Amino acid sequence: MKVGMSIFMQNTNNKWTDFEVYQNDLKLADLAEPLGFDSIWSVEHHFTRALNNVGGSQ
Repeated sequence: MKVGMSIFMQNTNNKWTDFEVYQNDLKLADLAEPLGFDSIWSVEHHFTRALNNVGGSQ
């Protein structure tokens, strides 16, 4: 059986900056393999104010 881990990268309460949220979630993602997870998934955010997206070039 394969088991994956989801990371949300969502700043719901503005306790931290978006950058800090990303850094914390990436640290969790780095733990996935040592903890035995087979994959990492990042969710898409739709219809939410706590939206963290990588901006496209403009």
